[in-house]
Amino acid sequence: MIADSKPENARSRGLAFRFLYALWLFGILSYFIPPATWSPVSRFSSTRAMVEEGRLRIDTLAESTGDRAFAHGHWYSDKAPIPALVASVPYAVYRAFDGLRGGAPRFTAEGTFDLPARHVYVNDSFRKGLYVCSLATAAAGGTALGVLLFTLLLEMTSPAVAFLASSMTVLGTPILAYSTSFYGHVPAGAFLFAA
Repeated sequence: MIADSKPENARSRGLAFRFLYALWLFGILSYFIPPATWSPVSRFSSTRAMVEEGRLRIDTLAESTGDRAFAHGHWYSDKAPIPALVASVPYAVYRAFDGLRGGAPRFTAEGTFDLPARHVYVNDSFRKGLYVCSLATAAAGGTALGVLLFTLLLEMTSPAVAFLASSMTVLGTPILAYSTSFYGHVPAGAFLFAA
C-alpha cells in the first residue's frame, strides 16, 4: 500500500509544479502591455469585426493598420485567422464588461492611402482589448510552450535542468517578445510543438 502511494504522490507533485510553473510564466508574459502596431492591430481588427459586427471584413477598422488586404471591394486582415478567432471569446467577455462601464475601443490614425496608419492613437478601451487578446493567444501560447518543453526535457534530464532550460528558452529568446503581443508566431509554435 505504501509503495503504491509514492508514485501517486510524485505524480501529484509533478502536476502541482507544472501548474505553478505555468502561473509563473504567464505572470511574466502578462507583465508587458502590447503596443498598437500594425501586426497586432490587424489581428485585433479581425477579432473586433467578428465580435462587434459578426463578419470577417474589417472595412470600418481598416485605417488602424497597414497589414490589410483589399479583395472583392472589402478590407480584410492579411494575417492568419486562427489567433483572431481564438481571441474572440475572451474579447467578447471583455467587451461586454467594458460596454457596461460605458467604454468602447476607439482609435485615430494618421496616414494616406499609400502610407496607411503611420501613427495610430488608441484609447484605454482599445489598449485593454488588445491586451486581453494578447493574453488569450500569445501569452497562453508562450506558457504552453514552456510547460510542454519542460515536460519533454524532464524525460531526458533532471527537474532542475528541465526547468532552467525551458525557462531560458521562453524568456531568453524571441519567444518572450512574441508572447507579449497579439502575434500568431508563438501560438502556432505551441500547437506544432504539442503535435
